[in-house]
This record gives sequence, C-alpha cells and structure tokens, in this order.
Amino acid sequence: MTIRFDHYLNDVERFFYLVRMSGFILSPRDVERVREWYLRGIPLQVVVEGILEGVRQYRYKAGPGDRLPHQLSFYSHHIGARVRSYRTPLSGLTEETCDAPAEINEDGQMAGEMAHLYREVELLVEREDRELEREIKSLALERLHRLAVERAESQDDGDLQYALQVLDDDILALYHGRLDETAQRTVRQETEALLAREPGLGQRALEGRRQALAQQVLRNRLQMLEWTP
Repeated sequence: MTIRFDHYLNDVERFFYLVRMSGFILSPRDVERVREWYLRGIPLQVVVEGILEGVRQYRYKAGPGDRLPHQLSFYSHHIGARVRSYRTPLSGLTEETCDAPAEINEDGQMAGEMAHLYREVELLVEREDRELEREIKSLALERLHRLAVERAESQDDGDLQYALQVLDDDILALYHGRLDETAQRTVRQETEALLAREPGLGQRALEGRRQALAQQVLRNRLQMLEWTP
C-alpha cells in the first residue's frame, strides 16, 4: 500500500512554508506538480533536499533584499538533479518507507522519517540571524542527528513520535532558560493573555493548558514548527 498523497503533500507544504515563511497553501499548479512527483515515486526526502539546494543557490546569486521565488516550479530543476543522483531505484513510496525508524544510511547520511525534519531545522539555522535563536536551532540539529544515530546503533524501533516530542520539549525548555528576564516576562504575559481567552477551565486543566500555551509562545518566538502532530 502506498503512502497517502495528502500526507506527502502536507509535508511538502510544511517545508515550503519554512522556505517562504508565509502561507501553507500551494497554488493549484504547484499541487499538481507535487502530485506528479508523488506518482513518479520520488521520495519526500529527495524533494526536500532539492528545495533546500534551490534556496542555497538562489541566495548565493541573489542581491540584497531579493525574495525567494514563491512557486515550486523554480525548484523543479534542483529536485530533478537530486532525483538523478539518488542511488536507490525509485520503486515507489510505501507506508513502511514513511514510518520506518530513523536511521543512518551507508553513506553516513540521515534517512527515514527524520530526514526531512532534519532538513527543516537545517534551513532554519541557515536563515536565522539572531544569535541565541541560531544557537538553539543548531543544538536542535545536533540532537536530531544524535537521536538518529542512537536509534540506528541500537536498532530501536520504539515510538519515534514520543522521542521527538521529548526532544521538542527539551529544546523549548532550554530556550526559555536562556532568555533574559525581560523576554521571560514577555513570554509569561503573552501566555496569560492567551489563557484569558479560554475561561471555565478547572485547576488541573488550567495548568496543563498554561504549559501548552507557553510552549506555543516560545515556538512562535523561536520560529520553529512543532515536530509532532
């Protein structure tokens, strides 16, 4: 059974959102382009790496203030190049391909479900100008790679989503701890403002919701998407 197209499309949209930092919705023409990649059996990892290479090439040649192209057609050439250099025959995507534990392939590169997530954070590191935020994102990149290596070495087939959630929580907690007092106060104020929009919560629910909203505020400030659904 093949991986569902809507999952494939959602992951491409997610990464393209990080490229543009605006809008999740692709144009109808772009959606059909993604469908073509899907029907050809092009792995998501290859699409993401092609887009990332296109971003790098554009920035190398672009002038100050030039904005990244907002259509996927610009990146098709780079995706095609990645497909041609892909060593594994493209025999179609399977649910096993999508849901397999993270691993390191024979070339020492990340593969499996974590590969496109790793590329996401790699892109965020490259475009981050703020010192603390770049440091935190670089640490997240290192931790993702370490998790992939550990799972490969131990042949761990445990719940990857849980491992990513724990790592996500750790990164946000570290980021909060590194903020200065003024920034931490701002985070608390924004959290309480959001919480005030949800009246009627019991005490236990209130504390849980406060923690979730605080993470949302931190994630928005860090400009990182949630790693797990």
